[in-house]
Amino acid sequence: MLAQVLKSSRSDYLKKCREHLSLLIGLLFFSILIDLCRDLFNTSDMEKFLFGLFEVIGSCVFYALILGRLLGLQKFNFLNFFVYLRVNILYSLFYLLGALVLIIPGLYILTFFYFAPILALEGVECESYFSKSREMTKKSPWSVLAVSLSLVFLMILDLLLLGYVKEAALSGELELIVLVGFNALIVAFDLFFFLVSIELYKKLRA
Repeated sequence: MLAQVLKSSRSDYLKKCREHLSLLIGLLFFSILIDLCRDLFNTSDMEKFLFGLFEVIGSCVFYALILGRLLGLQKFNFLNFFVYLRVNILYSLFYLLGALVLIIPGLYILTFFYFAPILALEGVECESYFSKSREMTKKSPWSVLAVSLSLVFLMILDLLLLGYVKEAALSGELELIVLVGFNALIVAFDLFFFLVSIELYKKLRA
């Protein structure tokens, strides 16, 4: 199933990039701006906390808008967004707690609860988004595990390299365009895995 999803996502990629260009540019500049502002203006712990909170919420808004477009939602539902935000936070906390206890529980949560935030954003009626996600994932768990691990790897790579690239760009060792290019690359990969996730989601919901 994953091979078929990857093939269809790859063929649709450029088309989706053009359709959602304004959102992608917005996400790119938001990522760069928040990183630069954090280094230039925040000095106290409170400012660091506020910048971090603003970054999380802002990123979630852009991600929700992009996912909503890919899902074919006609309009942005703020109620669904706040449910999506809450479920996303719970999913992240569950994964971190599971990973801290043992690797296997973390991988289980990462895989079987993967679609819970998307279900919340779409406003699917069910008793529990996490239970529904687990039910869907059972149809093709290895495909979902591969996609979720790819996103975790991308996030780790971003965290490891972004600090170095940003510091080098601000100090003049690297051109600022390198920072822009690095962020653009991360956004491009994010969009591709969003496409894969939505294609997989639609197939497993059918």
